Amino acid sequence: MEEQLDSILYSKEVIEFVTVANQLCLFFEQGQDIARREFLDKLQKLLPLLYLKASLLPTLEPNFEDGNEKFIQEHDWQAIKDMVSYKLGAYDEYSEIYDPRQSVEFEQYEATLSENIADIYQDLKDFLMLYRISPDEIMNDAVWEVKQNFESFWGQYAVNAMRAIHYLVFHNSEYAQEIDEDYLSSESDKNQQLRNDSDSWFISQRQQENREGNDDEWE
Repeated sequence: MEEQLDSILYSKEVIEFVTVANQLCLFFEQGQDIARREFLDKLQKLLPLLYLKASLLPTLEPNFEDGNEKFIQEHDWQAIKDMVSYKLGAYDEYSEIYDPRQSVEFEQYEATLSENIADIYQDLKDFLMLYRISPDEIMNDAVWEVKQNFESFWGQYAVNAMRAIHYLVFHNSEYAQEIDEDYLSSESDKNQQLRNDSDSWFISQRQQENREGNDDEWE
């Protein structure tokens, strides 16, 4: 039984999901240092990969009736939400038309990428913490729970976010222009810094040569 559980918990499907989940969590945690263009471009690629790997997780049964331990607190969730909201600015909010709560007519309502991403991050991070430090029985329940949550809520959040991001990247001309301007401004700052560094190096080099020349005169 233990060998069978090990073969599932360390299977290709689970390990690949762990790898992508960890990569995505690190990406969110370092998001404040990433330019807007790069942030959206990378998120556009990571979310579909996460969705795919989550859909391939094995179907397990929980070992314990009590819920799994939670590690991410409200302030952690808020920090990710605030980072994404600041990063996207006016483009954080988008219109969502698919609402499973409506049985007859789907009403349009406003959603935000920052909340979608913060919810996904919270569940992934709690899963990763349990998977890394726990015995096999709890790891089993962590895999079971993250798949349940994927199917019940954050898988839909990922799909919604992918739709909004796809539109921003490929169809929103105002957004495309803004990220191009951000990119050019960033590149200009980088080039200016490189020029400053080069000038400083050149001046230091000339100063060193002058000092060496003066030393030679006194010899």
